[in-house]
Amino acid sequence: MLDGVGVTEEQIRSMFSRFKEFVLERNIPECKKFIGDYIKEVIVYKDHVEVVFNLVFSFVDDEIAHNLHITVSRVKVK
Repeated sequence: MLDGVGVTEEQIRSMFSRFKEFVLERNIPECKKFIGDYIKEVIVYKDHVEVVFNLVFSFVDDEIAHNLHITVSRVKVK
């Protein structure tokens, strides 16, 4: 579970795997849709990059929106 929300690392990895396929296939419409649907903002610092994702959880009678922040060292971003 990440950041106190019922999202597993495996689910996040699956989401990135699909996005990676879109990029490798140069499927621009799907890339734009993915970014529009899931990325709230990307912040680039000198030593790291932060990505804020939009996540919406649907329950029987309610929806909960949550922002998931992921920070990655710039050394690992290649």
